[in-house]
Amino acid sequence: MYHCIFLQFVAHPHCQQLLASIWYAGIPGWRRYNFVAKVIIIISLIGLLPVMAAIYLLMPRSRVGRLVRTPFMKFMYHSASFGVFLFLLILASTNVGSSGGDYQVRQQQRGPSPTALEWLIVLYVMGVYTIHFTASVIDVIVNNNDLISC
Repeated sequence: MYHCIFLQFVAHPHCQQLLASIWYAGIPGWRRYNFVAKVIIIISLIGLLPVMAAIYLLMPRSRVGRLVRTPFMKFMYHSASFGVFLFLLILASTNVGSSGGDYQVRQQQRGPSPTALEWLIVLYVMGVYTIHFTASVIDVIVNNNDLISC
């Protein structure tokens, strides 16, 4: 018989400060900003996502590239990307963007060609799949190198 003693885990304030500094790296004073300032910063950073992604692709070791790699920015951009995907699905399911006559014609066709909105959804899903597949391949390569070197 095993007796497990459950102890309450108490994190030291210095550990909490270290984790917060790692999480919010690149955004000095984030915890001191008020709610409105945080919302404005988040909306502006989400609006700058295409620009920051292009800079990161061209210069991954630049200051912007290091900022994009912080956990907070990764979380924020992943959440924004998922929100855009849900928005595209809502638009596609409510037939927004198709006029009344076009909708009637599409309903009567068997297997109508995809709309531009449906192509956007397909591209999004293919991009996410590619990212996850690439990450899995890299993990397998790294793990196999660790096994080979033993």
